[in-house]
Amino acid sequence: MHVGWKHGAFHPSYMRRKNFCFVMARHPIKWVNSCMRFNADMWKWWDVKIDEEDGIGLSFPYNDVHISVKRMIDKWNVFYKGWLDHSKCKFIWYADLLNIELRNSILVDIENDNKLIRCRKEWAVPNKVQHSESYTEQKRLMERDLFENNMLNDKPHIVEYINNNIDKDLLNRMMELSYENCSRL
Repeated sequence: MHVGWKHGAFHPSYMRRKNFCFVMARHPIKWVNSCMRFNADMWKWWDVKIDEEDGIGLSFPYNDVHISVKRMIDKWNVFYKGWLDHSKCKFIWYADLLNIELRNSILVDIENDNKLIRCRKEWAVPNKVQHSESYTEQKRLMERDLFENNMLNDKPHIVEYINNNIDKDLLNRMMELSYENCSRL
């Protein structure tokens, strides 16, 4: 079996020799909030640096660069639309993987749907990823609450922009394709 981890836009060659595909994402509000905290220099490979048309009100500073929220949301829409339009993928919400019961249910469904054979009794799930503090119950609850955004709480105009400019049809498709219906987000 061939397994791949992809951060890039969909390309047909990526699906060669793969029987199934999963796409995972954060809700765009949570993604922007997280990028405001630590965006891993995304501006180096995604065109998200602010220009005159973007306006400083819809941006945030990271190091010496101003990042455009408008461009981030455009990229989010294009990125996930590309994967959902051109691959037969299943969709997984990041927030669902933080909940132990939902995660176990999703992993068992993936195992059963794709006739996988588990090599271990327990799933090996990391407690921490690069650039992040260890997961706690508080972090899990915060991820599921769209109104809990430490970097955006004092920027309602950015949250409003995200809500008004996210591709609603795309978001609905992501909900329909998910293992666990995340409509509560």
